[in-house]
Amino acid sequence: LEYIGGYLPLIILAFAQLINVGTGPIDVLLIMTGHQKNWLIISGIMLGANIILNSILIKIFGIVGAAVGTASTVIGIFLIGTVVVKRQLGIWQYDRRFIKGFVSGTMTVLVLGVVRSIQFTSPLLYLFVLTIVSFSIFIVGLLIMGLDSEDSGLIVKLKEKLVYNFQGENK
Repeated sequence: LEYIGGYLPLIILAFAQLINVGTGPIDVLLIMTGHQKNWLIISGIMLGANIILNSILIKIFGIVGAAVGTASTVIGIFLIGTVVVKRQLGIWQYDRRFIKGFVSGTMTVLVLGVVRSIQFTSPLLYLFVLTIVSFSIFIVGLLIMGLDSEDSGLIVKLKEKLVYNFQGENK
């Protein structure tokens, strides 16, 4: 039961990692295009901010403070990096297709919040329902907003692979 105390810091750090993943490989992009000094400066500033934030927040909030301090600087480094990539390289990694995923993900989180309030008799049943609901809501959200050509191409390839695997097993 001691690990239960780590759930909130884990959620906070996972959210920061989600922001990291959502910004794409901006660090590598800056380094590989000759802007490594910019990335070094951003990293150095965020390292200093991390040390200061953690020095303050750990004393007040303990492990949750450490997670908040670290998450803040992880989010900061990649958001600042995104702005620098836009200014230095003229690259913006988001377009209207990003909005579809964001809206579908938000819908999924909201519905899962409702499902979470339901009492289940079995943890396995709970996991099964969460899995089905999350995939269903996310996919329905994408379908409502319309599929792009690459989405349709992926579905065709998945169908081909499933049919090929199914036919191979029945021979």
